[in-house]
Amino acid sequence: MQCSALSVYWLFGLYETLRTLRRCASRRFRILEPLFHEVTIARMPLAKHQVKSTRGHPRTEHYPTSVWDIQTGQVGWRVFDPKVEHMITVSRTDIANRFLKIDCEK
Repeated sequence: MQCSALSVYWLFGLYETLRTLRRCASRRFRILEPLFHEVTIARMPLAKHQVKSTRGHPRTEHYPTSVWDIQTGQVGWRVFDPKVEHMITVSRTDIANRFLKIDCEK
């Protein structure tokens, strides 16, 4: 339970970091956009218990389901992605690995 709670705080911190990067380096942010989208759709229901608002999907109540893979120890959440209009699993470990592999010099 503590690992799950800390993963939520980690996700919130990454969201704020990405949001700041988007504001400060908007021209180079394009490569981070897919990751930012995934972090955003997980953050919104975790923080505000609402679906990330997009055209055609007003903010409605949404409580994400925690996911824990016993074999790998990965923590994540099942959240609604309004772009594809279905539930997806967002894993903290997967997001961290993808973030660390991004080459912003491209």
